[in-house]
Amino acid sequence: MRHEKYRVDYKFHVGDHVWLHLSKEMLQGPTKKLKPIKYGPFEIMEQVSENAFRLNLPVYMNIYLVVNVEYLKLYEPSMLIEYEAN
Repeated sequence: MRHEKYRVDYKFHVGDHVWLHLSKEMLQGPTKKLKPIKYGPFEIMEQVSENAFRLNLPVYMNIYLVVNVEYLKLYEPSMLIEYEAN
């Protein structure tokens, strides 16, 4: 199949934290051009299908909780080491 050629396998699991990338078309309100595009990190609560996950999103975002994997990126904590001042 032609659409299988560009398919990317995603390896997200329940409990992982991910960034949510939203397009400007998905955002609501008059100032959608000024809103950030990357939100998170959010926890994956459930795998709904092979390419959709239910996220633990705050209510104020006003978007559906089930998100396609193409909008997700695995959250990786900062590699910076914090040193205590002696």
